[in-house]
Amino acid sequence: MLAKTANPPLKIGSEFVSSLTSEKLHALPMVTESLKPKIKRPKKLTGELDTVIKKKNPRKSASNSNISKIKADGAEDVQKMHLRSLASKGVGSWGAEEVKTFFALKGMPDEGRTLREEQVDGLSLLLLQRSDVLHELGLRVGPALKVYRLIYQLQTNKLESII
Repeated sequence: MLAKTANPPLKIGSEFVSSLTSEKLHALPMVTESLKPKIKRPKKLTGELDTVIKKKNPRKSASNSNISKIKADGAEDVQKMHLRSLASKGVGSWGAEEVKTFFALKGMPDEGRTLREEQVDGLSLLLLQRSDVLHELGLRVGPALKVYRLIYQLQTNKLESII
């Protein structure tokens, strides 16, 4: 016959945890601590080095502002090129997606999405009246007036002043 062992078989979940004695619980952290890799921590910098590192480098901050200015100028150039390509197609031939893109490029992405959802294409855009924009699109008054101002400039062929 087989003799009964002192340790019951391992159980999973809360039954296993409740079967652990306090001696077994104290032994677990020791095992896991010994398995952890030993990490060497860097020594703290001396006070002198610390102050040198914290000082600002004026050349570096100036170059960062120049880089951000160049990036902003580059983004504006790309935006203008995209607007010019839209203008070259002619507003009447724009689809709803190009109308949305136009308003997004002009800083009104939410209003552009609204116009796309309402299936406003270029020809429809040219036919919109002020009351349509203010009352039918569900826009707030301020953004609606800005949208209408752009639409009016498109309707009166003042596209170059927009770009």
